[in-house]
Amino acid sequence: MQFRTLATLTVCSLALSAAACKKSKKDDAPAPSKAPTAAPAPAPAPTAAPAPTPPPAAAAAPAAPAEYSPEQLFKAMIGVGRMDMGEKFPNEMADLTGAIAKINDDPVGEYVLEFDAGGGNVVAATILARDAFKGVKVGDTVHLVQCGLTMPEPTKLTVVNCNRK
Repeated sequence: MQFRTLATLTVCSLALSAAACKKSKKDDAPAPSKAPTAAPAPAPAPTAAPAPTPPPAAAAAPAAPAEYSPEQLFKAMIGVGRMDMGEKFPNEMADLTGAIAKINDDPVGEYVLEFDAGGGNVVAATILARDAFKGVKVGDTVHLVQCGLTMPEPTKLTVVNCNRK
C-alpha cells in the first residue's frame, strides 16, 4: 500500500510541475500587439540544387601493386585485420616474385616454398601443381601468381594455392 501511495504522489507531482512549466512559458511570451501588421513577404522561389559530382575513380581506392617481393608482401600484411585485408586486397590474392630460401617437399603433405622476408621473417607459399616446380632449387627466383592470402603470424606469412607463371 505504501508503494502505491508513493507512486501516486510522484505521478501527481510530475503532472503539476509539467503544468507549471507550460504556464510559465506562456507568461514569458510577449503579448500580441494590436497594431496592424504587414502581410508576410513571399518566400523566394526554390532553386534547383546542383547535382553532386561523383568522386574520381582513381581516388576511390589505391590500387594494390600487381606483384610483390617477399619483403613487400610481408610488410603490407603485418597488422592487417580481416576487414582491412578485404579493402587492401579486394580478391584476397597477390602475386609474389622472389628467390627461394627453402623447399619443404613432404611426400604425403604439401609442397611449400619459403622466401626470406627480411628481419628473420618468412613468407611460405603452398603450391598446388607440384609438377610445375620440378627442377627448382634453393636460390632460384620464381614468379607465383594468384596466391591466396592468410592472416600473418608474428614472423611468418603463409600464402596458399599458388601457381607458377
